[in-house]
Amino acid sequence: MLFPQYKRRVTTEYWSEHFSASSEKDLLEHPRAGAIIEFLEKNVSKSARIVEAGASWGRFIILLKQRGYRHVEGFDNNRKLVKKAGMSNVRFGDIFKTPYKDASFDLYIDIGTLEHFHPPDQDRILHEAKRILAADGMIALDVTYFTWKRWLLLPVMWVLNELRHLRGAEFYQYIFSVKAAKKLLKRNGFMVFNQLDRDPRMLILARRV
Repeated sequence: MLFPQYKRRVTTEYWSEHFSASSEKDLLEHPRAGAIIEFLEKNVSKSARIVEAGASWGRFIILLKQRGYRHVEGFDNNRKLVKKAGMSNVRFGDIFKTPYKDASFDLYIDIGTLEHFHPPDQDRILHEAKRILAADGMIALDVTYFTWKRWLLLPVMWVLNELRHLRGAEFYQYIFSVKAAKKLLKRNGFMVFNQLDRDPRMLILARRV
């Protein structure tokens, strides 16, 4: 199941404001970010070539480098955030046509980016991710998902969501069921082998097949 959520108009300025709302120090020390890094450390070699899609100003790139990962970079289509990244190895790039050669990386990280696209584009994103991954490369996909609390509240969520939509709110993101997220990865040539649940998000690790 994919459940669409709606918010006020989501523009480039929205994302610039969104990532400027908290200080870099607070974001780098956020416990959820730490949980992601610890999970990756248990599953990914320090010598891995890593790229992050939708890297913003390079938060996870900085954290991975602090943990000893040497080959880490990222891209984002928001020029303001890329400029803010400075020396943290973030470049401007299109998620559908990344600026990399085939098989350039061992790990492709997507922390809350793919969920902001509709299903046909989600497939395009994963197709491109697969192209730039090595034959045995992995993807780390982090999405908002249906916890048991969300399943219980689904009727209320649906009504509130429809009201927002009727009042002019625009599509913001999808909430995934676990089954839907794994089906999406499998359909695009990835086999899930590990998962980290952090209510309200889950991080799925899948290998290219």
